Amino acid sequence: MDTRSESSEYCLIMSVEEARRKLGLSRGLMYKAIKRGQIPHLVVGRRILIPKKSFSQWLDKLHLSPQEERSHEEDV
Repeated sequence: MDTRSESSEYCLIMSVEEARRKLGLSRGLMYKAIKRGQIPHLVVGRRILIPKKSFSQWLDKLHLSPQEERSHEEDV
């Protein structure tokens, strides 16, 4: 049994590399997007971490059409 993959299932944070692979971006483009504030992230010391919940919400928001986004905002 691989405990590393099990524990990563329950982890609330992912590395830039994990997020980069999910998005299919190059390393350079990923760091540019982070620097521009386009991708939700935390900086802890010298590490950049991606909160999974914020990342998922950010992705969901990208998939909403403008009309869906307006109706979603009305629900809130």
